[in-house]
Amino acid sequence: TVSVAAALVGSFLIGSASVASLPDAPELSNPAYIQGIVRSASRTSAVVSLPDGAGVALWFPDGAPRPGVSLAAWVEPARPFVQMPGSPSGPQDDLRAHVRRYRVRQWCVLGGASSPRVPILEDAEHRGVIWALLTGDASEIAEDTLVLLRETGTAHLVAISGMHVGLVSGGVWWLAWWLCRPLSLLPTPQPARSVPALVSFLAAVLYGNAVGWPVSTERAVWMVSLALFARLMGRTVRLWNFLGAAAWAITLFDPAQVGRVSFQLSFGAVVGILLVSPRFMRLIPPDTPWVLRWV
Repeated sequence: TVSVAAALVGSFLIGSASVASLPDAPELSNPAYIQGIVRSASRTSAVVSLPDGAGVALWFPDGAPRPGVSLAAWVEPARPFVQMPGSPSGPQDDLRAHVRRYRVRQWCVLGGASSPRVPILEDAEHRGVIWALLTGDASEIAEDTLVLLRETGTAHLVAISGMHVGLVSGGVWWLAWWLCRPLSLLPTPQPARSVPALVSFLAAVLYGNAVGWPVSTERAVWMVSLALFARLMGRTVRLWNFLGAAAWAITLFDPAQVGRVSFQLSFGAVVGILLVSPRFMRLIPPDTPWVLRWV
């Protein structure tokens, strides 16, 4: 427990101290022309890295591009918006992360890149929702559907997180395990254990790379990878240790993450799950059918 707390606190301290070394956010004219690469994106907002290393937070009225996209844009300062008393301050959070927020008037992708298409989805009635569930790219979801997702509190389902990574990694592990069952007849059962774990790890990494590595995906991939490695080595799976290691790894490679709401919500949600779930499980009678306990 002490080592886990030290890893979590240490990662936050490292990130908080290192974020001060980032270039200051530029003050652009109105309007201004910029070129850069999308560092992170979430629905209609994205952080874009400029050539000098500075970052700007852009609001895209029609949906933000995917992380890794190189773009050019005409932008203007974002208009202030009314907040409820006690709400987190968006402008202050941006300045802590050394970015300023602007509204995109026009933009285009540099290099001729385009959004990938899946032919089988072209005729699907809700292809925008299906594509968002697969990739986290919500730019093709109809506006009325987006409003419905927000009003029903289900918009988080189209944000790639541990659920998506777990389904991909777990599904690939099960398929690889089924295909590798003949390997258990070998004198040593190690290949039958190591091959599914390796394939599952590669699936998680490739999926994270495909969706652009949002922070929730980074956390999930680190935790899945550590869990697979622990099982492979015959060690006990300790989720608190894995959570601390994921926080340390993410802040080591990108210290500015600690100042972003996505990082705080992602790790805060998992901390809540790990703290609350065991207490709920103790309330379930021991003679409850296993199906209900699983749910």
